Amino acid sequence: MSEIITAADEITTVIRTVNGAECAVLDLVPEMDLDQVRNLQIVVTPQGKTRTNQGGANRATPERTVKVNIAIMKRLQNKNQIPDMLNLAEAVEKSIERRRIGNGIVTHVEMDPIYDTEVFRRCKVFIAVMTANIKGF
Repeated sequence: MSEIITAADEITTVIRTVNGAECAVLDLVPEMDLDQVRNLQIVVTPQGKTRTNQGGANRATPERTVKVNIAIMKRLQNKNQIPDMLNLAEAVEKSIERRRIGNGIVTHVEMDPIYDTEVFRRCKVFIAVMTANIKGF
């Protein structure tokens, strides 16, 4: 299996250990129809991979970084439910932060913006996307 799919699969397994995130799935070609979102969905998707040759003594050993996206979505009744969804997003973030994945380690997780306010206003769907960066994979 490819490195990036292996990384995404391992991230999915870790996320499923988070209370409330057992529904996490790996999806290589996700279809995000926000009108169809009702219940909680957590979708893990490979994003990209980079190889860079660093200067110095280890020039022959490229540094690899794999990026995996995690989308958390749920239709909410009102904005008072947003704090619960943010708590879940932060719990997912903490579960993968500094986690060993394959031969690499999650060096940081990006969540910027933390959730899409326009989508919430328009569809009442909370959607947060985070990117896990795994170095040394």
